[in-house]
Amino acid sequence: MTARIVCGELVPGSDFAGRYRILDELGRGGMGRVYKALDREINEAVALKVLGPALSADEKVIERFRNELKLARRISHKSVCRIFDLGSCEGIHYITMEFVPGDNLKRIIQMMGPPAPSRSLAVAGQVCDGLAEAHRLGVIHRDLKSSNIMIDREGNARIMDFGIASAAETKGLTDRGALVGTPEYMAPEQVEGGDVDRRADIYSLGVVLFEMATGRVPFEGKTPLSVVMQHRTARPPDPRDLNGQTPAGLSGIIARCLEKDPSARYQKIEDLAAELHGLAEGLKGTGPGRPRAETAGLTPGGTMVLNSIAVLPFADLSPKEDQAYFCEGLAEELITALARVRRLEVAARSSAFSPEFRAMDVRDVGRRLGVAAVLEGSVRKVENKLRITVQLINVGTGYQIWSERYERTLEDVFAIQDEITLAIVDRLRVKLLGEEKDAILKRHTADPEAYNLYLMGRFFWNKRTAEGMKRGLECFVRAIQIDPSFARAYTGIADCYGIFAYYYMPPRATLTKAREAAAKALELDPMLAEAHTSMAFVKQKLEWDWAAAEGEYKRALELDPEYVWAPHWYSLFLAAMGRHQESFVQIKRALEIEPTSAQMTMVHGMLFYLARFYDRAVEELRKAVELEPQHVLATFYLGLAHLESGRPDEALSLVSRAVELSGQTPFFIQGVGYVHATAGRRQPAEGVLATVREMMAKAYVSPVYQALIHFRLGEIDRGFEWLDKAYDEGDHWLDYIKVFPGFDNGRSDPRYALLIQKLGLK
Repeated sequence: MTARIVCGELVPGSDFAGRYRILDELGRGGMGRVYKALDREINEAVALKVLGPALSADEKVIERFRNELKLARRISHKSVCRIFDLGSCEGIHYITMEFVPGDNLKRIIQMMGPPAPSRSLAVAGQVCDGLAEAHRLGVIHRDLKSSNIMIDREGNARIMDFGIASAAETKGLTDRGALVGTPEYMAPEQVEGGDVDRRADIYSLGVVLFEMATGRVPFEGKTPLSVVMQHRTARPPDPRDLNGQTPAGLSGIIARCLEKDPSARYQKIEDLAAELHGLAEGLKGTGPGRPRAETAGLTPGGTMVLNSIAVLPFADLSPKEDQAYFCEGLAEELITALARVRRLEVAARSSAFSPEFRAMDVRDVGRRLGVAAVLEGSVRKVENKLRITVQLINVGTGYQIWSERYERTLEDVFAIQDEITLAIVDRLRVKLLGEEKDAILKRHTADPEAYNLYLMGRFFWNKRTAEGMKRGLECFVRAIQIDPSFARAYTGIADCYGIFAYYYMPPRATLTKAREAAAKALELDPMLAEAHTSMAFVKQKLEWDWAAAEGEYKRALELDPEYVWAPHWYSLFLAAMGRHQESFVQIKRALEIEPTSAQMTMVHGMLFYLARFYDRAVEELRKAVELEPQHVLATFYLGLAHLESGRPDEALSLVSRAVELSGQTPFFIQGVGYVHATAGRRQPAEGVLATVREMMAKAYVSPVYQALIHFRLGEIDRGFEWLDKAYDEGDHWLDYIKVFPGFDNGRSDPRYALLIQKLGLK
C-alpha cells in the first residue's frame, strides 16, 4: 500500500497531490525542496519543487509566482528547462518542471575542478542561446548561477528556474531564499534595487564564466551583505591570477561582463555569444588547456622538489628469484617510514613501482617522478642469510650520495630498515623532529618471521584475486600464530575477508570473521589506522551502521593521512550515501598518495559512474585498464560505463573479458546477463540466469545482481523477491541501492522506499 504523507514531508515511494509518485529528493534550499517524481497521468518523470511554508502562506507571493510562470512557460528552447505548472496540495504550493537527468554545473565544478577552457566556452555558448530566446520574449532570469545550470548526460547545458527568482522577491539581504538573485551572482544594479534588464543576466553569466575558469566565484564573504557590497565597489580578480591556464581572451570577456556600469557590459547576449564563439574557434588545436606535463614534474626536465625522494622496488638477486614479495615489501616499508617526515616529499608506491621504470636509467626515473634523489637496491636471500645493497642517487648529477651493503640474517631486517631510513634522512640533510624519529622507527612486531609473512600476505592481497586472497590469508594467519600481538596481521586477515565477501563468498559469515579480526587489531593497537579502516568497512558492509562506519573512516584519516585505503573505502561509502561531491574529495586524496594506482583510478571511474557522469567514467576506467590490463574490476566497470552510455556491444566485450580474468566467477558472469538485459536481449539474459542458478550449489551468487537483471528485464516483482533475499543474506551490494543506475526501474515502487528505510539509508 502506498504511503500517504503530509505535504512537504516527502519520501521516495510516497504519493503527492494525487498524481505524483516521489522517486528521489534532488535538493533543498531557501525556497523549499526539489524532488524527482513520476507524473502518473503522463507516465513521465518530472521535477517537483515544493515551496516552503513561508512562501506558500503568502498569497501575494503565490500570485507573483503565477504571473511570472505564465511568462516563463512561453520559453521553448533546447537550452532551457521547461516549466509546466503551479499547483497546491493542502495549502502547500508546488511547481512542476521538466526533469533533466544529470547534475548542476556548480556541483560538477566542485567535484571535478575547473573545466578545460574549450568546455567552458561550449557551456557558456549554450547558456547564451537559451538566454537569447528568453530575452527575445522579454523574460529576464534574475537568478542565473552555476547551480541553476544543469548539465545533462549528453553534456548539454540547460537553464533552470526562469521566473522563480522575481516571483520570490521580498525585501532584505539576510534571507537568501527571499532575494531577487543570489548574492554571489548579483549585478550591482540588483543590489541597489534599481531597474533590472537583460544586462543583469549578462553580469551573472560573467560570474559563472569566472567560476568555470577558476573554480570559485569572484567575490566571497562571511555574510551576504559583505558579498553584495563587493559587487558594488570591488574590482574582480583577474582569472589568470587564480588559474594560469585561463586564455587571455576569456579573461577579457569575463572582465567586460563584470563591469559595474551596465552600459559598459555587452548590451545584448548575442554580442557575448559571438565573442565566445570567436574565442572557441581561436582555441581549436591548442589542446585542452591543461598544464603541460613538464611543469607537473612528470617528464624529463620536470620541476624538482627539494628534499624529495623515490624508493624503487629492490631487485631480486636470490638464486631462486622467489623474493619479489620481500623486495616490494621492503621498499614499501621504507616509503611508509619516510612519508612520516614532514620535510621530505616521497613519491607514491604506485608511481615508483611502475613497470616501465625497470629498464630505465635511474636518473631518467627520478626526472619522470620529479624528485631530487632515488634509492635503489637489491636483495639476495639464501636460506636465512640476507645481502641487501642500497645506493642513493642524486638525480641532477647522477652521482651517488650514499651507498651501503648489509650482510646480515633475516632477524636483522628491522635494524637494516632503520639504518637505511636514518641514513637517507641524514644524507638529504632533512632535520627530524623528535616525534618523527619515533614514528619512522616504530615496529609493529619484533619477530622477523612474522614480519616476513606479513609482507608476503600484503603482496598477495594486492593482487585482489580469489587465489591472491587465499594465499594472503594463509600468510597473515601464520604471522599471528608466530606473534599473537601483531595487530597489522589481524588487519590483513580482516581485509582478506572483506574482499572475499565482495565477490567470492557469502557476505554475512565472511564479514563476521572480518569483524573479529578488526576488533582484535583495535584491541592490540587502538592507534592503528589500518585497524580503524578495517572496522569501518565491517560497520558499513555487515552492520549497515552508517554513522559508526563514517566515524571509523574519519578516525583512520586522522591517525594516518598517508594510509591510502582509508580515503579509498571512505570515497565509496560516501558515494553509496549519495554524497558524490564528498566522495570525489576523498578519492582525489587517495590519488594524491597513489597517483598512478590502477585501483585508485578504477575507483575514481566507478565514482563517476555512480554519479552518472558516464563519459568521465569511461575516461578514468580506460586509464585504469591501461595502467593494469589484467585489472578485473576496471575492465568490468568500464563495460558498465559503456553500457549506460548506449554502447552495449563494447560493454559486452569488456564484461566478458572480466569474466575471463576472474576465472569464471559468478559475480562477473551475472554482469554479462545484466548487459544483455539492458540491451533488450531477453533470451541470452535468461540463459545467464539459468547458468548462474546451476552455480549456486557450488559458489556464492549475489542476490543483488540477480535482482538487477530482473529489473532491467522489466520483471519488477522478481527483482524485489531477490532484493528481499539479499537483505536476509546481508548482501552488502545493497549499499549502492540509492545510486546504482540498475535500480532505477524499481524506485517508484513502495517496496523500494521500505527497503531504504530498513537499511537506514534515508
